Amino acid sequence: MAALTVALAATPVPDGALRAEVDHLILARGAARHLPYRGTLAARTVTREAAEREIAIAIGVGVAGAGGQVEGEILKRLGLLPAGGDTGALLAKVHAPFASLGARYDVDSTRLSVPDFIPLDDQRGVLIHEIAHAIADQHFGLRDFLKLAPDAAGSGGRRLDGDSQRARLAIVEGDATLSVLELGDPHEGFLGTHARATLAARLRDATTPGLPRWFGELGSFTHVDGFLFMARARAAGPWSAVDALWADPPASTEQVLHPEKYDACEVPVAVGEATLPSLTGFGRPTGSDVLGELTARTWLASALPPEIAARAAAGWGGDRAGIYTP
Repeated sequence: MAALTVALAATPVPDGALRAEVDHLILARGAARHLPYRGTLAARTVTREAAEREIAIAIGVGVAGAGGQVEGEILKRLGLLPAGGDTGALLAKVHAPFASLGARYDVDSTRLSVPDFIPLDDQRGVLIHEIAHAIADQHFGLRDFLKLAPDAAGSGGRRLDGDSQRARLAIVEGDATLSVLELGDPHEGFLGTHARATLAARLRDATTPGLPRWFGELGSFTHVDGFLFMARARAAGPWSAVDALWADPPASTEQVLHPEKYDACEVPVAVGEATLPSLTGFGRPTGSDVLGELTARTWLASALPPEIAARAAAGWGGDRAGIYTP
C-alpha cells in the first residue's frame, strides 16, 4: 500500500490534465475578477530540475541589470544581505525551494511552467495565483508596469527606483492574492475589516522560515501588505476601483504601508543623486538608489524591536543611499 501511494504521488502530471485544469481556472478566475483572458494561455509541465533552473535564470536576468546590482550592494552594506559573494547566486539559492510550491508564470515567455512532480490538486492555489499574473499581464502589461527592461527603453521611461518598484510589486502580488480569495469565497466574507486583519496575521505567520530577514520582510510586504492595500479598495468599491490602482499605482512603500498617505497624494521627497556629496578618497558615488520606508524599517529592526522600528520608520519622507568605493 505504501509503495503504491509513493508511485502514484510520483506520477508526472499529464499534459491533457494540465490543459483542462488551466482552461477551467482561467475561465473561473476571469469571471471572478471581471477580467477575461483572451486566447489560450501557454502552459507546460516541468521537472524539479527544470523548475529550479528557470527560477535561477529569471533571478540572474533581474540582478544583471544596473538597478539589481546597485540594490544588492546597498542591501549588503546595510547588513540585510550577506556580504561578499554573488547576489544572483544567493537569490537563486534562497528561491530554489519555491520550485516545489507549484506553478510559475514567466513574463518574458508569457507561459506557465507547472511542476510535473506535484499533483494538480496540491498546487491549485499557486496555479490560480500565477494565472492571475498572466491575466494581469495581458491587461496591464507587467513589464511596462514594473519597467523591467534593462535600460527602461520601451517600457515607458526611465527605470523605477528600488522603493517605487517594491511598491508596484505589492500591487501585482496583492491583486493576485485577492483573486485567489475571491475565487474561493464568492460571497467576499474576507473583505470585512476584522476578516482582513485576521487573514493578514495568518498570512504573515505562514512566511517561509529560514529566509534572511530581508527576503522575509519583502515577501510579507508584497503579498500581505499588498493584499491589504488592494482589498481596501475592493471593500469600498467594485473591481474597477482595483483596476484604477494599476493606472495610478502607489509611489512608495510608505503609501502601501499607510494607505491614507496614498489617498492624500503624499508623495516622497525626491532626492537626486547630485545631492550626494563627493567624499575625499572616494569621489562621487558609483551608484545610488532609494531605500524607502520598508528598507529603513527592516534595517532598524536588525537592532530594535520590530514595533519600535516600524514606528521610527513611519516618519520616512524620502531618501537616497549612495555606494562609495575607494
